[in-house]
Amino acid sequence: GWLYGVALLPLAEVFAIEFTAPIWTAILATILLKEQLTRYRTASILIGFIGVLIILRPGLQIIQPAALVVLFATLCFSSTYVFIRFIISQCRLQSG
Repeated sequence: GWLYGVALLPLAEVFAIEFTAPIWTAILATILLKEQLTRYRTASILIGFIGVLIILRPGLQIIQPAALVVLFATLCFSSTYVFIRFIISQCRLQSG
């Protein structure tokens, strides 16, 4: 998905969408792993999302399908972080 986006979108858009990975990771970890969403984590998610919006400037142009592909790829990439963390926590529970 990322390579598809690089071929069809400006690099600034691809990297801005890719940099949402930590945002999605924090959100997915909160939902799937029941991690606490602290005040600082919430603030960093909001600031990061505002930064991405500044770079992408939604509303000035139509969202291209390639951007949605990159966003989906970023969500998949973030989910790998969350699932790896889940697997590590399960291994620690079984071994100790």
